[in-house]
Amino acid sequence: MERDPALAERCSEFSTDRGLDSGPLKAALWDRRRIRPFIDTGLMWRAETGEPGHDSSRAISHSPDPDRADTMVQSERGEPFRICPQSGGPRATAFEGFERDRETLKYRCTAAAYEFDCAGRAACHGMGGCKAVAYGRVVRNPLRETDRRNFTPTP
Repeated sequence: MERDPALAERCSEFSTDRGLDSGPLKAALWDRRRIRPFIDTGLMWRAETGEPGHDSSRAISHSPDPDRADTMVQSERGEPFRICPQSGGPRATAFEGFERDRETLKYRCTAAAYEFDCAGRAACHGMGGCKAVAYGRVVRNPLRETDRRNFTPTP
């Protein structure tokens, strides 16, 4: 960006392989130039694969907010999903877009977004502190409050 400001002014997107995977770079591209970074995120939690009891058939996940008991988790590449309180299995979230004015990524309950029955829907919504309404649970990830390596304007 600094080496060729004229090129940076013309760019709206920046794409490269995961060799340049870096939170500060991804943040700078968007925050300073409004350039959407398309940089593959490398695996981040490799050390956990060697821990006793690790099940290689299940994706490693962590809560985005460890202080909150919730069904929402994220993978090591930042993909948000939830753990169904009824089945215990993972459920994807439906990406609803980047809200530019709020600088947030918006995700929605897949059962509501794609209109299918989910036995754990009411419990999931209750754990998230919201009602099980027809539109479904919405989760927003504000860019400024999340891991910028994982969360960019275009997931």
